[in-house]
Amino acid sequence: MIGRLQHTFSVTAQAFKWFVSYFDARSMFVRRSGTSSATTACNYGVPQGSSLGPLCFNLYIALLSSVIGSFGVRHHQYADDTQMYIAASKDDLKVNIDTLEKCTIAVHYWLLHNGLQLNL
Repeated sequence: MIGRLQHTFSVTAQAFKWFVSYFDARSMFVRRSGTSSATTACNYGVPQGSSLGPLCFNLYIALLSSVIGSFGVRHHQYADDTQMYIAASKDDLKVNIDTLEKCTIAVHYWLLHNGLQLNL
């Protein structure tokens, strides 16, 4: 995430330092019925329910749009839901299905490479 903020979105100076401090040296624990677990290091992700969570996720997956677009496939994204589609006629249906399949495979590999998983 830090690399993506710096290299893809050119976040620098004080804003970059602020993000680094937000992600660096985090810990977590679970509390249930008044009893807490031991604290453990949290090296990945953002705290559940945090106000920065949705923004960070959107920034993290922003490059997925270019993967999908490289196939000429249109898409919508909302939170962690991405819908891909192509307008097609009967005459070019096979070509468009093949394109969607290839795009889906590319999306799958991009997600795996970025530590995410496609929910088929």
